[in-house]
Amino acid sequence: VFAAAWRGIFANDDVPEVVGVACCAQFAVSKQQILQRTKEEYVRMHAWLMNTQLDDQVVGRVFEYLWHIIFGQESV
Repeated sequence: VFAAAWRGIFANDDVPEVVGVACCAQFAVSKQQILQRTKEEYVRMHAWLMNTQLDDQVVGRVFEYLWHIIFGQESV
């Protein structure tokens, strides 16, 4: 599920073999880091979120595992 979600969210096949993340999707991020991605990237992520057939619990977990990557950190 994670690899397929990655491909839909990031539109590439560069799925990391390992993802290390802290629990509970609580984080702080600077405006500068948010602006490292284009509006189109955020629109694509939102479209995937709104159109996926995965249930909400799985989608929440996927993004919980991705926030740090979305905002510029390494996968682990």
